Amino acid sequence: MRFLKLTIVAISVVAFALTTAFTNIVQSRGGQARAPADSDHQTSRDRFRHNGEIEDEELADFDDRQSHSGGEGDRLRGPTEAPTGFDNLTNGFTEQGPPFETINEDNVIPLRSFNDNRFIFEEVEKVGDGLGPTYNAQSCRECHQNVATGGASQIAEHRTGRVENGGFFESLGGSLVQSRATHPDIVERVAFEDDIRTFRISMNTLGNGFI
Repeated sequence: MRFLKLTIVAISVVAFALTTAFTNIVQSRGGQARAPADSDHQTSRDRFRHNGEIEDEELADFDDRQSHSGGEGDRLRGPTEAPTGFDNLTNGFTEQGPPFETINEDNVIPLRSFNDNRFIFEEVEKVGDGLGPTYNAQSCRECHQNVATGGASQIAEHRTGRVENGGFFESLGGSLVQSRATHPDIVERVAFEDDIRTFRISMNTLGNGFI
């Protein structure tokens, strides 16, 4: 009996020592041991944290350009900031044109200048001008005018499509569903098969002039 008691005491001492050693190892490798659920949450959070040095992409790209150009003037001048802000002025790729307030339906010339194209973009169309049979608005600016002509807006477009064999396909006629029509019998309707349906804010077109 005495031998059995000594054996139990010895086993308890060894178990305690092993537990203490294991705890110290875990703490030295990253803190206290976590429950499985806590560990999963921590792993999810760690995915959005960097665990090393973050390379300065702009600086790396700039250094790469300088190594190819090799010009002393380029190294001293540095990168050029992209223009910011929009004020209905041309970016230089096309002429500004005549004063916008002087342009009307009689003297506008498509593609002649920025102001001519802006007038056409903002012009309200009617059926006699070719509007329809389906449409979303009577003028381009109704969906693209924030903060200047050609910008985005609070207007939501209806987009639809479907998935077949793992691939996405737009609805027949395109993913954009026109919300209006010149006659009630021809209003666009979404097919039952096109079960992917969503609303998207009308896109910004201000950067197209740089492409």
